[in-house]
Amino acid sequence: MAPVTTSATVDIAREFLAVHEIDTVRVEWCDLYGMSRGKSMSREHFLAAVESGTTFSSAALQMDLQGETHLLAGQSNAQAWVSLLAVPDVSSLHPYASQQGVARCLSDLFTTEGEPVLMSPRQVLQRVVAQGVEMGLVPSIGLELEFYLLPGAVDERAPVGRQVYRMQSSAAEHTFLEPLYRQMSEAGIEVEAICAEDGPGQFEIILQHTSALAAADAAYTARNLLKELAARQGLIATFLSRPLEQHSGSGSHIHQSLWNLEGEPLFTSGEGPAECIFWRYLAGQLRHFREASALYLPTINAYKRLALRTDPFRIEWAYEHRTAALRVLGSSTGTLRVENRAIAGEANPYLSVAAALATGFEGIRRAESLPSAFRSSDARPAPRAGAPLPRSLEDALTELSASATMRRWLGSDVVDAFILLKSVEVRRYETAVTDWELREYLTAL
Repeated sequence: MAPVTTSATVDIAREFLAVHEIDTVRVEWCDLYGMSRGKSMSREHFLAAVESGTTFSSAALQMDLQGETHLLAGQSNAQAWVSLLAVPDVSSLHPYASQQGVARCLSDLFTTEGEPVLMSPRQVLQRVVAQGVEMGLVPSIGLELEFYLLPGAVDERAPVGRQVYRMQSSAAEHTFLEPLYRQMSEAGIEVEAICAEDGPGQFEIILQHTSALAAADAAYTARNLLKELAARQGLIATFLSRPLEQHSGSGSHIHQSLWNLEGEPLFTSGEGPAECIFWRYLAGQLRHFREASALYLPTINAYKRLALRTDPFRIEWAYEHRTAALRVLGSSTGTLRVENRAIAGEANPYLSVAAALATGFEGIRRAESLPSAFRSSDARPAPRAGAPLPRSLEDALTELSASATMRRWLGSDVVDAFILLKSVEVRRYETAVTDWELREYLTAL
């Protein structure tokens, strides 16, 4: 049986559809890559799905970017490709920007017996947040997403402008960006700012701080909305770490703070490392950073962005220093927050936020000790003591596979499925003949 949905919830959905004159609802869920999957449903079938879920094949959970499905060790086809239920979360129901009469609704995944699907990224984050609440900890998250807006033909990657914070835009950019705030608002996404970044055609969208699940929902929705809006205008919006060989890469940043169950901040700047829970949270993120790196940097391309940097990220923390993986920021209210800067633009927002919270919560649980901050001066930079990030996706997957911490917090099912799909990705890359190899070797050797 599907999870029980109250008649009041169905009534809320019915009223929303009537008020907004909705005929079609896109019922969506997030896969391990961060891609949107789901169904477009009529009003009547959507209301039935709110009550009892809509079925789909579990094969989609173990499908790679080429559309190939892969079995976990010891899994047979009969065990793997069973029917699952996508149950709409009515709190996420919003009109679909730029398409009249259409709404979209995120969903959670369950077995036909009503058990949560452990490999659902949205539910992975929900479980981590729930474990934090059991410890008396409520996270607040702010996400920043960098992306490139490129011409529609992939082989014509010559965007029109650069200069960070530039206000001028090309006709194509202007047509895309001008209605973006309105469309984001209609989709339930609260945007603090959109600004130009350093690369030609590169932008950053800054989302407002909110609860962990709402922040990941907003990032997931924003990414898919941006890509779809761009495609309708003959453009490509990509969050890929390094889409242009000679220009800046794209990352995402996770700003994190903690509150207690009474709504009081737990990250206060007046306390030292021995007294404040903030420092233990930060220490846990440092200690387990390499174990979580495959979730922060989940593609082969992500490590090419790291190679661009003249001063590479290291696993260390610093006050206001942008080359440390974890940057500590203060505020006028006397609270602190930590910003994880070493995250790929294409990282799954649910899994990356879940990994950040899990490692921080583990630090609190174990009362981890905080190493000294990295400090530098222009005259004499300090030696970098922090450990390096993994050099490749394969190295990061090895770290993740061996991590008891990540398996305990996120669940072995999702860790194993993620490693399976990403290992296939690595093998495809290792056997591919690239343009670089042909340019380098073909005529000379």
